[in-house]
Amino acid sequence: MEHIVTWHCNLKCTNCSSGSPFQPHRDDDLSIFVRDLNLLGKYVDTPYIRLIGGEPLMHPQILQYLREIHKAGYKANVSTNGIMIPQMPDEFFDLVDNLSVSIYSNNNINYAKIVDFLDKKNIRWENVCDVDNVHTFEAMQKFKDDYSWHETGSFIVLDQYEKHTDESCQEIYDPCLLKDMCHSFMNGKYYKCNICITKGPQYDNMGIPVEWNFEEEDGYDFTGDNEEEILAGLRDFVYGESHKQPLKACYYCKGYSSSYNEPHGQFTKTEINDIINNKIPITNII
Repeated sequence: MEHIVTWHCNLKCTNCSSGSPFQPHRDDDLSIFVRDLNLLGKYVDTPYIRLIGGEPLMHPQILQYLREIHKAGYKANVSTNGIMIPQMPDEFFDLVDNLSVSIYSNNNINYAKIVDFLDKKNIRWENVCDVDNVHTFEAMQKFKDDYSWHETGSFIVLDQYEKHTDESCQEIYDPCLLKDMCHSFMNGKYYKCNICITKGPQYDNMGIPVEWNFEEEDGYDFTGDNEEEILAGLRDFVYGESHKQPLKACYYCKGYSSSYNEPHGQFTKTEINDIINNKIPITNII
C-alpha cells in the first residue's frame, strides 16, 4: 500500500506521473495518516506501507511517519529520487526497511555517490526506474530484482488533456497495470491508482478543465462503523464488478499499459510558470 506525503518535489521532471512540477506546495496531515493507518488494518493485509510523493523526504515529519508505520505493525518503504539521502539522520535509515530510488538521466545528479553512500550504510534499496518500456506484469517481474543500477532514459506519458470517450477510456483501463499495483489510501479513502489523487490539483494548476473531482469520486470510503459492509464493498471495489469500471481519472489519463515513453528531462522554472500562467497553450504540450 502506498501513501502520498508530499505533492511537491525538488526535481521538475517532464512527464512526472504525479505532476509534481505543477503541484502546489502541500504536505500530508500526519494525524489523518495515523487514523487511516490503524483503520486500514481491519480490511487490508499488506506487509509494507510505501511513502511516496512528490519527494517524501521533503516532508518535515518524515521520521514520525516511519515511526507510526512500525508502531502499526508494518514495514516501511520510501520512494525517493535520492537527492536528500546523504543528509538524512541515522534514525531514518534505522526506520526504513527498503528504499525505492528513482534514478533519472538528464538531471546532473551524482547517483554513483548516492549509491555508494547507501552501499556503505548497508541499506536495502532498489532502482524503481530500471523499467524502460516495461508495460506488462511479465516484463515488470523480469526487471524487478535482476539488474545493476543505471539511469533510466525515459518516462511514460500519462497526461491526457482532453476527455476520452467511454469506449476509449475502457480500452485504456482494461490492460492498465496501475489499477492493480498502485493501491493507496488518503483521507479515509482507498484508491486503486494514485492518479486519482494527484491529477486533479495538477490539472487545476495548469488550467486544464476536467469534469469531476477525481479524489472525491474515485476513492472508496473505509471510515464508517459497519465493518462487515465496508469489507464487502472494498472487495467489490478491488476485485468485483466495480473493478471492471474505469475510474473518473482514467478519462484524463493515457494509461500505463497503452501509452508510450518520451526522453526524460527537466522543466525550467520559466516553462512551468508560463504553462501555469497560460502563456504556453495546452496544445503545445500535448
